[in-house]
Amino acid sequence: MVVARAEQQADPPVPVPVPAGLRRFVGFAHLPAAARRAVRRVVDDDGAFRERVASRATEELVGRAGWLWLARPDGWGDELAELVAAAAGRAEAAAVEREERSARKRAEAAEQQLERSRSAEARARRDADEARAALAEERHARRAAEALRAGLEARSAAAEAGRADADARAARAEEEARGAAAGAAGAAREADALRARLAAAEARAEHLEAERADLAAALDRAASGPAPLAGGSVAAALADASEAVHRLADALDVLAGRAGPEGRPPGPGPGPGPGGRAEAPSGRTAPGPPPRRPPGVSRRRRRPLVLPGGVLDDTREAVEHLLRVAGVLLLVDGYNVAKLGWPDLPLGEQRGRLLDALAGVAARTGSEIHVVFDGADVPAPVTEVARPVHVRFSPPGVEADDVLLALVDEVPPQRPVVVASDDHRVRDGARAGGANTVGARPLLDLLRR
Repeated sequence: MVVARAEQQADPPVPVPVPAGLRRFVGFAHLPAAARRAVRRVVDDDGAFRERVASRATEELVGRAGWLWLARPDGWGDELAELVAAAAGRAEAAAVEREERSARKRAEAAEQQLERSRSAEARARRDADEARAALAEERHARRAAEALRAGLEARSAAAEAGRADADARAARAEEEARGAAAGAAGAAREADALRARLAAAEARAEHLEAERADLAAALDRAASGPAPLAGGSVAAALADASEAVHRLADALDVLAGRAGPEGRPPGPGPGPGPGGRAEAPSGRTAPGPPPRRPPGVSRRRRRPLVLPGGVLDDTREAVEHLLRVAGVLLLVDGYNVAKLGWPDLPLGEQRGRLLDALAGVAARTGSEIHVVFDGADVPAPVTEVARPVHVRFSPPGVEADDVLLALVDEVPPQRPVVVASDDHRVRDGARAGGANTVGARPLLDLLRR
């Protein structure tokens, strides 16, 4: 085609024209396979054109087989046949080699697939073993759950029976409480009457005390005179009035102690309390036989507050009732309560939690609250955050218990005092001073409400 294009474009034109069968392909940039076969037939049939092409082609350019086909020297057919046969042998060998390589690749792929199949089979066996183990475990768990359900059903039935019994006991207790409340109301009315009589007796005693003082002064002035003033009748009346006051006060104490924590009269045989006196069920010190006191000496001591009927001693309800009494003072054994309420916190955080909670109670109830901590537990002077709660630390060598009991004695006897502690020494000393006592746990229940 290169020769045909050159001859067709030659100027002047070549004497022998390009074969007609090639002219339609001269303009093709690339010859398709069908065009190449047509070109080969034209060149094979036109010897003159073939000779012109052979004269311009070389063996290096078109190869040995191509040159033989164009030049066609003697014996060229046999040599070309040998070249074709050799090429066919090489092609066959290459095809065999390709087939072997393909076979090897297929074998390798088959081996890999076999290995993957074996791995998948091993995984499937492991999965099956795990599934069987899980199934056995599930069956065991189901049997345990069924046994647990049976036990729960049995306990539920027992609980239902116990609830019915508890309901019956509660109904009986409620009936008893109503009767006790009625008795407590009668006792309260009797106490009010005795208080009125006591107030009148105290007023009479104060009047007689004034008269006695005037008489004593007159007797002192006339002691050196010839005729001393007779005041025996006034002194005897004063002694009688004072003794009447004592008897009325003790009778009121007995009446107040008659209504126990649940509004019932206390049973026989209470144990001895502080000072060898009997301990009443409400935690108060019941009076013994009224002592004989000198005429004119006033009996002034604090009396514990009496809980209303239906309110049990040392409960959250009792603490809340006591703190709502007008003018009440609450004294708190600081670490005794804080260590029970927040045992896992450092001492400083325990104090802060307790004081914050007490500040809330002071705001709700309007009570005045003092808290005493052991000073020995504080490594350096502590400045507490300002709160509506009074805080003090015991001095060196002095326990907070002693500070608390001293505070009870310092408070005027007409003011009610409540001491919060679980310490037996503090509770006994506070009761001896006429204060009410509450435990640390009921106070914490109120703080966390």
